[in-house]
Amino acid sequence: MYVITEIAAPAERVWQALTSTDEVRAWDGVIPFDVPDHDPEVGQHARWRSAFGPWQLMLHDRILAVEENRRFNSLIDIAFVHVDETYVLTPSAQGGTTLVTDDDVRSTIPGLGGSQ
Repeated sequence: MYVITEIAAPAERVWQALTSTDEVRAWDGVIPFDVPDHDPEVGQHARWRSAFGPWQLMLHDRILAVEENRRFNSLIDIAFVHVDETYVLTPSAQGGTTLVTDDDVRSTIPGLGGSQ
């Protein structure tokens, strides 16, 4: 899934919203379980609790690449769903930011096979 969003805020502010534990919790609804209290770093593994209807799930977020205020890529695993997620931030001429979100979603349902 590829989404382009124009945001009326500078890239530094958008970066903060995407990487600050409290802000991610506010806009995504996940609950930090074992999340480092610093900016994302390559190799970092964060765990978040997430609800899917009545089920509580553990979301594993592994950081693969970071360019502060510009780009980060992570591999997210939640149950049998795997997401290769990339955020790219580009400052716009009007002082805002173009945010590109690129999610490659794969899943394997246990017992049924499928691709990963």
